[in-house]
Amino acid sequence: MKNAVKGALLSGLILPGLGQFVLKRRKRGAGIMLVVFASLAFIVYEVVQRALLIVDKLMTGTGDIGINDIPDAATHAFTASQSLALNAAFVIILGCWVLGIIDAYTEGRKIDRADSVSRLENNSTESE
Repeated sequence: MKNAVKGALLSGLILPGLGQFVLKRRKRGAGIMLVVFASLAFIVYEVVQRALLIVDKLMTGTGDIGINDIPDAATHAFTASQSLALNAAFVIILGCWVLGIIDAYTEGRKIDRADSVSRLENNSTESE
């Protein structure tokens, strides 16, 4: 499999930045992974905080938690600024995913071209 395809598939299907690691572009891959993991950590933190707040409100409310109370509490749990921050985190992750695929593919193409040039040079020197 060509480096360009391998890098793009790893960054696209497994984890953004993994293709860069395979292509020996470790700093770039680590940067992409760091941004993705930080965004995911922010999302998980915010969701857990909201879930705990919902549970607390439901438990201190009437004491009787109905199945219909949970979606209503979840709908009203996030303020506009919190929703905006979560949406921004999702957009950052999506952007890193796309950037990782494109970058891994272009870096892989450069490596593939360099490999093919070196093979051609080796073949021409062997035939002389």
